[in-house]
Amino acid sequence: MASVLSVMRRGVVVAVAAWLCVVLLGMAGAEPLQVEFDSYPVVACRDVTPAGFSDLWPGEKVVEARIRVSLRVVAGSSEDLREVLFEIRSAERRLRIDQFEPQTRMDSDLLEPIQVTRRHEAHRSFGLGLGGSIAVPSSGVSAGIEPVANAGASRREVVTSTLKKRSSKRPIVISGTTHQGHGVFFKLRPSSQTSLEGVHDLKCLLRVPAAWRGDWLLLACRAEGCWTRYFVKADGVCGQARYVLGLHAAGDDEARAAAERLARVQWVAREVALDRGEVLAEFPSGPLDASSRALAKMSGSEL
Repeated sequence: MASVLSVMRRGVVVAVAAWLCVVLLGMAGAEPLQVEFDSYPVVACRDVTPAGFSDLWPGEKVVEARIRVSLRVVAGSSEDLREVLFEIRSAERRLRIDQFEPQTRMDSDLLEPIQVTRRHEAHRSFGLGLGGSIAVPSSGVSAGIEPVANAGASRREVVTSTLKKRSSKRPIVISGTTHQGHGVFFKLRPSSQTSLEGVHDLKCLLRVPAAWRGDWLLLACRAEGCWTRYFVKADGVCGQARYVLGLHAAGDDEARAAAERLARVQWVAREVALDRGEVLAEFPSGPLDASSRALAKMSGSEL
């Protein structure tokens, strides 16, 4: 009896130890997802004003700004990355969005439409028999049967119908304007054919005054993901960044130098904020204010 109790105690101890291991692993959970962004905040803009535009909109032109944003997963798994959001806007509403890329796009893992085939079968048959007199010898009685022709035939009909239907799609890019056309957003989601990690090219066609030489925009980046911790699946922001983008007309050395000054001042301000554990202000302020104002003076708009 004592040996049985000893075995039972050892079994309980092993079970408790296994349960504690599971609990500890669950408490540790997966490493929280962490994402970093990077973007060079100097953007050269080329004149892409279409023919006849000035006839409809005198005093204005269209310039193209291509903004490159890099995304990197520095902790956790990239498979847990659910969505990335980029927002670009003219805080002082001097620049207006005319067109933008990428546009909203739907995607599916299936290349061809779904084909459904149905078969319908029908059978038909009929028969006629030949009859006559049947004699019963023992009784001397005969029974008469009406003669009936006997013939048989059967037929099978097979009808095949084919239906093609579109495969279901889900959005992997959602984009649109904000702030009454003075901003634009791009919401990106992963698919089996694309990755959110890497470089993303955002293109904006901006309507500006004809005398435009330079200005600045705000770029906000945010990543959202999920991970499991303490047996709970958590969703939330796993990375974000903000930049003041200095824009200059391609080939304008003075405007380019002003945009680069803004980039240098922003870099220093960002490093100081990181050392202090602070977040860089969304709007140009302090040391960024003078550099952003220098660019704004080149916008061709009344300040």
